[in-house]
Amino acid sequence: MNKEKKLLLVICLFVFCILISCTALAEQETLTAADRDQAVTMLREQLVERNGDFTLLVPGKSMTTDEFTKLYQEALAHTGNPKEGDYLAQHMIDCIPEISKTKVDGKDYVQVQLAPLYKSTAAMEQDVDKAVETFFATYPVKDKATQYEKIEAIYDYLCDTITYDNKRKHGTVLYFGEREQENVLIANTTYAALVEGTAVCEGFATAFYRLALEMGIDARVVEGMTSERHAWNIVELDGKYYHLDATWDCSNPGWFNYFLDSELWNHTPESSFLADYAMAETSYEKPEAQVVQSGDYTYSVTYGARILGYSGPRGDVVVPDTLDGIPVVSMMNYRGMPAFYGDGITSITFPEGFRHARNICLTGCNDLREIYLPSTFVWSPDEYTWMETGPKTENVHIAEGNRHVKTVDGAVYTADGKVLLQFLAGAARDTVIVPEGVEKIGPSSFARVTGIRKVVLPEGVKIIDSASFDFCTDLEEINIPETVTDVGQWAFGNTALKELHLPVGISYFDSSATGKCAQLHTITIPEGNPTYFVQDNCLYDLFAPGEARVFVCPAARPEKHLTIPDGVINLASYAFSSSQLETVTLNEGLMGLSNGCFSGSALTEITLPASTYYVMEVAFDGCANLKSVTALNDNIELMPEAFGWFSGEDSAKPLLRGHEGSAIHVFAQTYDFPFEAIE
Repeated sequence: MNKEKKLLLVICLFVFCILISCTALAEQETLTAADRDQAVTMLREQLVERNGDFTLLVPGKSMTTDEFTKLYQEALAHTGNPKEGDYLAQHMIDCIPEISKTKVDGKDYVQVQLAPLYKSTAAMEQDVDKAVETFFATYPVKDKATQYEKIEAIYDYLCDTITYDNKRKHGTVLYFGEREQENVLIANTTYAALVEGTAVCEGFATAFYRLALEMGIDARVVEGMTSERHAWNIVELDGKYYHLDATWDCSNPGWFNYFLDSELWNHTPESSFLADYAMAETSYEKPEAQVVQSGDYTYSVTYGARILGYSGPRGDVVVPDTLDGIPVVSMMNYRGMPAFYGDGITSITFPEGFRHARNICLTGCNDLREIYLPSTFVWSPDEYTWMETGPKTENVHIAEGNRHVKTVDGAVYTADGKVLLQFLAGAARDTVIVPEGVEKIGPSSFARVTGIRKVVLPEGVKIIDSASFDFCTDLEEINIPETVTDVGQWAFGNTALKELHLPVGISYFDSSATGKCAQLHTITIPEGNPTYFVQDNCLYDLFAPGEARVFVCPAARPEKHLTIPDGVINLASYAFSSSQLETVTLNEGLMGLSNGCFSGSALTEITLPASTYYVMEVAFDGCANLKSVTALNDNIELMPEAFGWFSGEDSAKPLLRGHEGSAIHVFAQTYDFPFEAIE
């Protein structure tokens, strides 16, 4: 190719690049503001539309980055529009300006080129709009008589339909966009909450904000600290503002602990904007729910109908879609009674749109064999005992499309198979083998299921949650995989376990985990665990170098006496519960006895050393053989129920011994215990 042709080709390429660049600039939207206020409005409108590339022209000769930041903050200010204010601010990642000068028709302008990054896209926001529209079209919440009822309806809906997104909580990369963003995920968005049904705190808070403002109720998103960074809401009611936190209440079936309070426990707002609001000095006095009787059903209403009772025919029960035209969405106990109760009910089918079974709702249904749940049913892996089914319940059928749960071989799991939520009593067999892939045995998941003698857990299980196997009275054997790190309170309580072998990597083992395991005689843990060690067949918990507490003494430990070694400063809750131990020598340096530490044991006598200055409630409850308790510390503090409740003859009470006028002497006089003075 000759030089002339090469030069011509270069010129053509240069012209082509200029044309492409000009075309791109032409496609970028340019907004010309008449003044600064209009610039704020235009910027807000572009952000609401999730426009990712535009130029803003603002009258003037110059603008600093700080001045733009103020303009940007005004665009995000609370306006009362559901899609603006805190809703918009919580969905922004950044809006970094490129500022230059220009002239338009001879006038000076500041040219601000912007390519904002958002947590949600325009398409996602359209899906949110549809979800909001569907919510108000489906549930008659706008027709509520009072503002309280409207707030309660929104809050209850969020708690019923959204689960906390532990899975995506700790991710670090944005799912879309050009720049990697720390700790910003779809889980932070209203899209996650209202469309996907699982979110973290920002998703809950912005969803409440959006729905409240759609109803004409003023609300704000509050940012602050709990044990970590957190977001929740305040809402206006009768001229005052109250705190509420749907994130913390979404796993609270039946009762709301963080709803319309003057302040929330362990919530510290970081922003001073609350000073501009008339915050209530006391929590809102919530009215009692109105109860409606409709045919065979008793129900109350929040956003939909919540079944409280059923009195209709036995056999196969099919719950209606609506009651008095109101969609049936949940059920819960009422005045201590399950919603469905009594013999003769063989199956229950819940309608599409049904979302939540709060509390223990199906106890007493001794003939119940089958439960049919719709695709809309929500079951959070953090909830405790959603429904304790009858002894014959052998299957829970989950409709296709349910994103939360599935049933496999007589047990209900989260849809990803990582959490075993509930084992059905009617499916009990001698040996239960939990499948591979399970990482957590959910709270109360096997509770009160009899007939299981052995459970085999796979490697990969990390958590055995509270009361997982409590009152599995036939359970004699279970393995604790090397992967287990946490065992919750009463996890194996009231079982027939004989041995328990803990892995070296366990980091949390609740002292009540083996409470009232009357046949447990051996507990072991390999050397090398930084927290726990076994001595004299008892598990000890290390507080610090040289300081420990007795944690678990197996109830059927053959030896009837135990000498506590030096360095032990506390006896943990339920450490000797139901133990066959008859006597114990406590070390000087022991500071106290925790709740229930000797409850139900065979203890006959005990001397509390001079270092022991407290005995907590029910420490000696149910110690039928206890004859005497001697306290060498004259100022020891004994809780009023340290010995439980005595309703029999005075002979059932142990003899209390100590110095004349000492605290144990006063306790004996106050609660009518026999007393003997010591030298």
